[in-house]
Amino acid sequence: MGSPVKRVKQAIRVRSMKNDVVLSSVEAFRKHVAEESISTGGIANNVVVTGTLIWKSEHKYGDRQLVRLHITDAHPEDSFEELSEELYNSNDENRSLVDSELITAAVFGETADSPRLPQNGEVIRIANSRKRLVYDGNKCQLVARAADITTL
Repeated sequence: MGSPVKRVKQAIRVRSMKNDVVLSSVEAFRKHVAEESISTGGIANNVVVTGTLIWKSEHKYGDRQLVRLHITDAHPEDSFEELSEELYNSNDENRSLVDSELITAAVFGETADSPRLPQNGEVIRIANSRKRLVYDGNKCQLVARAADITTL
């Protein structure tokens, strides 16, 4: 049955999921961000982003460390191996095209090998994301905390 802490966390997750808007594809993310900015003028709080983590990359933003999670649809048609090969290993001239097929989640204060972050190939759930936006017409991005990222 699990520990009391696990049961409480699961109950909270189930209860919150009843009211959540779940975005499980890059296209759904784009559509929601466009509608969100028009209808609310800002960021809605009850949005959950799900997807398959393809790879992680480390970056510096000023003096702050961050990891970018490169995510595709939660249930992609292609295998993880195909996605990894084609997207991660694409050359620099195709980077913009690849970025348009992904959601990039910035997680500050973590490293790529952090045990608090999921592994490549896992389907993940991101709650409480901030700064969801689409830039350059089709590139999706958000900011998340490691504590708000779980595996499905």
